[in-house]
Amino acid sequence: MKTFHQIFFDFLEDILDIKDIFYLYKLPSTKETETKIWWLVPLADSLSQKLVTFEKDYLNTYILNYRSSSSSDVDTQIEKAKHILNNLKCINLEGYKVIKIDCTSSSANDDLDTENAKRGSLTINIRLIKENI
Repeated sequence: MKTFHQIFFDFLEDILDIKDIFYLYKLPSTKETETKIWWLVPLADSLSQKLVTFEKDYLNTYILNYRSSSSSDVDTQIEKAKHILNNLKCINLEGYKVIKIDCTSSSANDDLDTENAKRGSLTINIRLIKENI
């Protein structure tokens, strides 16, 4: 059974069209990866409330990172992803109803893990209901 982190990862991979350059949790060794790369880090999740319908309301936070050799590429890709995610309406994801997604971005800065690379990120906040199945 997939966790919500895996379900959300798959969803982002499709909606942002970043297959083959996207990782969950952490990156492989820098020597094994491309310069242009995305990765998703789950930051926090908490049970907000239990509804009278016995469904559970959760708040999840993720950091979506992008690395490239160009600051302008980082800023462009992060802004593009932010625009897509901030304009989503209610969606259903394999047993979860996503009620709200909003994100804030940080501009490109030096990636301390890789020489001559820049990194930007989005903080993604998701409110979702786990459906009773």
